[in-house]
Amino acid sequence: MSTGIVPDDRLTQKEVAVLFAAYSLLDSRMNMHIPMESIRKKLVPRAQWKLKKPLKSLVAQGLLRAHPTAGGVTYYPTEVGI
Repeated sequence: MSTGIVPDDRLTQKEVAVLFAAYSLLDSRMNMHIPMESIRKKLVPRAQWKLKKPLKSLVAQGLLRAHPTAGGVTYYPTEVGI
């Protein structure tokens, strides 16, 4: 069942896996910034493919936001992505 915000058919399996991994790291803290390596570690070993494309797509759809830092890019959820 769709929530009406983002149709279910717009997300690929990789995007869903990355989104689920990111949200499982939040631990009910919505202002937490998550590095890409933490998301990669949360995925099962056979699913630890390159994350840049799914992350870029999720950012473009407004489900995650990218926050550039000196050590790389971190990601955090948006209201739409919840």
